Amino acid sequence: EMSVSQLAALPPEQKCEVDKNLDAAIDWLKKARTKFDAALEQCYGEQARVALRESGRDFGTAHISDGPLHIKFELPKKVSWNQKQLGEIAERIVASGEKVEGY
Repeated sequence: EMSVSQLAALPPEQKCEVDKNLDAAIDWLKKARTKFDAALEQCYGEQARVALRESGRDFGTAHISDGPLHIKFELPKKVSWNQKQLGEIAERIVASGEKVEGY
């Protein structure tokens, strides 16, 4: 492992190579993390959702253990809007002479 001073003393060409290698490593790690997180979701996601439902929630944090593996699932709250009803409300607001943007 090189010290900061050793890295600073590298010629520009080597600094450029180190920079490119680090960027490539970061990119690989991000892709590997995304793929592994998807695998965990595939393997344990339903179990986490069931645990939340059994505790009376459909969002929040669930902790799953599988032997030495401990996984923290954070399931966000999903907001769904009734578009038809929102449109009707917007029409009533406009009909009353007010601006929808104020709401």
